[in-house]
Amino acid sequence: MYDIDDMENLKKDPYLLLRSPPWKSQREISVMSRIDVDRRLYDQVYSSAIHGYRPLDALPEIKENSNVLIVASHSIPTSDTQKLVQWYDEKRVPQLRKEQSWQRTRIFRTHDESGPTEATEVIVMHEFAAKQKKDDLEAAAKASTSGDREWNQGQAQRPDLRPYELHYVFGAAPRHLSATAPRYNHAIADTRTNAANAEEGRSMIHSYVTTDDGVKLPYLLEGALHPEAPLIVLSNSVLVDWHIWDDFVDEFLSQEANKRFRVLRYETRGRTRDCGTQNITVDLLAKDILDLLDQLRVEKAAAVIGVSLGGATVLNFALKYPTRLNSVVPCDTNSNSPPGNDKLWLDRIAISEKENATRTNANKAEENIIGEQLAELTVRRWAVPESYDGGELEGKLRQVKESVNQNSLVGFKGVAKALWDYDLRPQMENATVRAIFVVGGGDGKLPVSMVDMAKGYGTGANLHQIDGAGHLPMVEKPKEFSTIVADFLAQS
Repeated sequence: MYDIDDMENLKKDPYLLLRSPPWKSQREISVMSRIDVDRRLYDQVYSSAIHGYRPLDALPEIKENSNVLIVASHSIPTSDTQKLVQWYDEKRVPQLRKEQSWQRTRIFRTHDESGPTEATEVIVMHEFAAKQKKDDLEAAAKASTSGDREWNQGQAQRPDLRPYELHYVFGAAPRHLSATAPRYNHAIADTRTNAANAEEGRSMIHSYVTTDDGVKLPYLLEGALHPEAPLIVLSNSVLVDWHIWDDFVDEFLSQEANKRFRVLRYETRGRTRDCGTQNITVDLLAKDILDLLDQLRVEKAAAVIGVSLGGATVLNFALKYPTRLNSVVPCDTNSNSPPGNDKLWLDRIAISEKENATRTNANKAEENIIGEQLAELTVRRWAVPESYDGGELEGKLRQVKESVNQNSLVGFKGVAKALWDYDLRPQMENATVRAIFVVGGGDGKLPVSMVDMAKGYGTGANLHQIDGAGHLPMVEKPKEFSTIVADFLAQS
């Protein structure tokens, strides 16, 4: 069942495109060719619900209750439609309101674009929810709605009462790792899936959500297959992509105790030039995490972990939306913008502007990127000298450097403003979400400044220092970082 605000939407391109190639994939065409589809359109003509009614597709999910939908179908003369609605409003619904498990009743009539007809089908949907066994609720709901057959028995057909149970609520983004197909790749939509197997590794969904202001945020979901498995969200530093977490995720999910988790990575606003028209702030970046949770239908994240800009983002998320996460891990970050920080970022922007490096983007247009010079300066500043060992770790840092190099300059200019204009300290003393802070021992002044930061969080939080790491400890010391996170989550 799909609720549509306006039937005219069914005549517009966003809907029509879904029904034909290439948006309709070959897999969809194959599946639909084996299904007998009975598609009917109805207009809603009546609705009544209990006070504070919450639809089943709203968050948080209703998991503890049984939910049953009873559908009564009436075939009546079109001229009797209003009489039927009035009968429900004045007689049936008042009776149903006396039932503790009743939630809502809606009435629909056949949608007919060609004009009035002599007969119409009226669908009545009664929703029931109660803390009892489904079979008991279904029996009670059937008994409550048996009176639907009383309507104008001499003229109307006796309605057929059919119970339905909620099975699945679709969301704006694919989220079922257990339903992934081997190496599925949509021809147009940036959506790919991969099922777990010995050769390919973990189940994976690569797709995107669209924010309220129209920004596309790519994400990568992997890990446990259960659709309600606890979720860990990872938020990136400025100028990098989600591959900074590769070794940490591999290490973390390789441990048996951690295989119960799902892990969500996403590309931070500002990675590409598609970063919206609003001024980017840590409030907006925190809202992006909220959009991800909502569209993936996650009521509460088990943990939200971020580094640098991502560290400030997740800290702010925990302060603004404490009911949407169990724990937070800010890494290598500040609770406020240091004085003069704007000049530092403007100087870095000027370096990229002077180099004037470009690339051909996905739309086959030339765009400015960060470039080699600022990328080299940035990663050299982030990493400890010992990491340039000429071996595998130095190779990892070259990958980080290439990630910085390829970042959109337009996106960087937009997101850099978030770093020079924020102060979370006034809210931190009232923080309630359990937290730890993590810092690389070689990350400049942060090992010292983050001591006060951790002390100022609520009643105080532990600070873990990782020696031999700089600004991105999950890159330089993934095993140590994984152990800290795993131990913290095991205590929850």
